[in-house]
Amino acid sequence: MGKRASMSRRRTAGFTLIELLVTIAIGAVLIGLAMPSFTDAIRSSRVTSAANEFSASVALARSEAIRSGRIGYMCASINGTSCGGQWNDGWLVWTDLNNNAAADADERPRRTESIRDVDLTGTALAGGSATTLKFDNRGRLSEGGKREFVLKAASCRSGANQLRKFELSTTGQVTMEKDKCP
Repeated sequence: MGKRASMSRRRTAGFTLIELLVTIAIGAVLIGLAMPSFTDAIRSSRVTSAANEFSASVALARSEAIRSGRIGYMCASINGTSCGGQWNDGWLVWTDLNNNAAADADERPRRTESIRDVDLTGTALAGGSATTLKFDNRGRLSEGGKREFVLKAASCRSGANQLRKFELSTTGQVTMEKDKCP
């Protein structure tokens, strides 16, 4: 009597092609659902970062004016070396050493910033320039009255918490509030 070799089927470990495709499809659907909220998180982070940079730059211009006893400026700047353009192009902070109201070569900028994917607009509520802030040696706005700034994500989805409103008082104090996009 010969022994018959038993041909038992052993189950192999691993995935079948069908199981793998189903898993990939489910993963793609979950990623598709999570992407919009992740995009909102990135936009909110950019707005928060730009708001912090803007607020810090205002504080720097004001404190430099007080520290040096000279006029401190912050202005919208398209190139980072001179005033001109809109706030969302970027801005420049410097101390005016020769009182000519221009950022000269010997008046090195204290700070230059540019922002990405964020819209920043300024409004002069009681005279003065909407694109230039001028602080006297006491830290007060020396031209015009208070200013209002609105900073929001470039593609601000209605109802998203991606908008910041700043109010700059004549005493140089900044208040900020979070708001939802219209």
